[in-house]
Amino acid sequence: MAETERGLIVVSFSDQGGSSLAASSLAQTTAVCATGGQRSDGTSGPAGYAFFGQTDQDAKRAFFFNADPRVIDATLALRNRDPCGDTGSLGQGMAADEAFVRQITVPVLLVFGDHDALFPPPAGQQQRSMYTGSRDVKLVTLRSTAHAVTLERSRHVFAATVRRFLRDHGFARTSARRPPHDPAGPASPGSGTPVPFPPRPPTGARRERNL
Repeated sequence: MAETERGLIVVSFSDQGGSSLAASSLAQTTAVCATGGQRSDGTSGPAGYAFFGQTDQDAKRAFFFNADPRVIDATLALRNRDPCGDTGSLGQGMAADEAFVRQITVPVLLVFGDHDALFPPPAGQQQRSMYTGSRDVKLVTLRSTAHAVTLERSRHVFAATVRRFLRDHGFARTSARRPPHDPAGPASPGSGTPVPFPPRPPTGARRERNL
């Protein structure tokens, strides 16, 4: 790793511990790609693309657990097909990860959701155990959160966790004002203890406008 790289953040991904849903979704995408794939925009654009999660319902099941329905709908409307080259190189990339991950010596932050349907617990713990070359590896598990941690209702907790990591390792200003719902942090840093966040508002309650 280059000397200028002083930290690593891994979000919702593990080289080990993928679920049966992750495997079946990948198999379906691979099957589409094996026939030449689809056009990037459905009816136009270059060929050789495919969705991960063939239907919107498949994607919703894979990526979300506790997100605002408006966020889910907007995300699904903007969903892109992935290049088949990405799908085809996934196995090679994961093999390279496992071969070289022990050479990483910089601080590492791992963030997972406790309801991640693709990389459920203990995938985070398994990934953390691979960074044997670093003395500073922290795992944070977000409560009531799925794979799409930046889109779930706990996104403020995720953002606060990343800011804290950057600040503690000299990447961010320490005087930055905390946003609403910024938690104090996990009860046991580095243990993977779930981080709480404000509960889901009751049905009919006024929701946040800033998504």
